[in-house]
Parts: sequence; C-alpha cells; structure tokens
Amino acid sequence: MYWINIGAFIIGGLNIGLAVLVWLRNPSHRINQTFALAALSVGLWAGGEAFFREAGTSSSALFWAKLENVFGSLIALFFFFFTHYFPYERRKLRRVEIIFAAASWALLAYVILFSNWFITGITLNPPKNNFSSHLYGRAYLGLFFCFYIITAYISLLKKYFYSDGILKRNIRTIILGTGMLGSLGTFFGIIIPLVTGSDNDWFVLYFSIPMIIILTWFTLFNDKKISFR
Repeated sequence: MYWINIGAFIIGGLNIGLAVLVWLRNPSHRINQTFALAALSVGLWAGGEAFFREAGTSSSALFWAKLENVFGSLIALFFFFFTHYFPYERRKLRRVEIIFAAASWALLAYVILFSNWFITGITLNPPKNNFSSHLYGRAYLGLFFCFYIITAYISLLKKYFYSDGILKRNIRTIILGTGMLGSLGTFFGIIIPLVTGSDNDWFVLYFSIPMIIILTWFTLFNDKKISFR
C-alpha cells in the first residue's frame, strides 16, 4: 500500500478516536453528539479517500469515490449543528431550518450516489486513482459545504465576541483547533476540485491533525479542559 494512503488510514483512525473520546464524555448531550458526528465524518472521509486511491477496479473505485464525497459533505452539516449548540444556544433552531438542512443534504447525497451529475469518469491508476466530476454536481457540493462551514464559523465568532471567561476560552480553542481544516481544507478540498473537476489533493485530510492534537490535549491532559459537557 502507498505510504500516503497508509497515512490517510491513520488520520481516519485518529479522527474516529477523537469522535469516540468526545462522545464518551457525555453521550446524551447534543454538543458531544454533534461534534463526535463531525469528527467521525472526517475519519470516514479520510478512510474512503484511502480506499478510493487503492481500489484496483473501476467499480470499486467508483463506490469509494461516491462514499468519500458523501462523508465529506456530512462534515460541514454536523459541524454546523455543533457550533449552534456549543458552548450554548443563542436561539432555538426553527423546524424549517432543520428540514431545509436535512432535505438539502438528502438531495446532495442523491446527486452523488445515484445521478450522473457528479462523478463522470474514473482514472484507474492505483495507488493514485482519480475521478472527474460534473460541473453542476460539484458546484452543488461546493455551495452546500461552503454555506454550512461559513455559517458555522460566523456563529462561533459571534459567540466569541459576546462571551468572556471560560466560555470565550473554549470557543477560541474550537476555532483554533478546527480552523486549519475549516479554512485550508475547504479551499483545497472543495474550491480547488470545483475548479479542476477532479478529486481533492492527498494532503487535504492532514489539515485535521491540529484539531486532533489540540482537542485531545484539552480534553485529556490540560488542567483547564475544554467544556465538552
């Protein structure tokens, strides 16, 4: 197996481990549930990316290419819900917002998995497989992902400027911990593929390393632990 893909499996496992760690702190709380789901999505996306690049047949490569994009889209959605609840709710989510989020993701998942408006071809060259994508499908994925990521960070920044003390510190920790994946990951993993019409670069998933290190440290080893309730 190619070393880059081994690294992808490792990064995926570390993100899944972070998801379990946060979830176990309080399995019934929405903050823990939504962040765990976001981190789990990162882990599954990284694993799907590795399986796609290692696939030896066009059919298996197509299968994993579709799954990695579905998992990738879930990162933005669950992170959006997490930032709504963390570290407190400024307002209640309206039912129409929840329905819109679920419906827009369901449509995106359908486009990726079952339509001809997303993946249009597979370039089989393991361990460096690639795919080409339809403009409309990747534009919808880009719009969906950027909308929820940008909305999530706007929510965090509003809470940061209106908070103080431990709440402000916890929000700052989340912004710093997720910032590289949220900004550079979105640029290289969503914007660049939108322009090129191909899979994201292999290094994109490594932008999650600061999140793993910072949040694991604050959760386990720092005396002033981040407040995952």
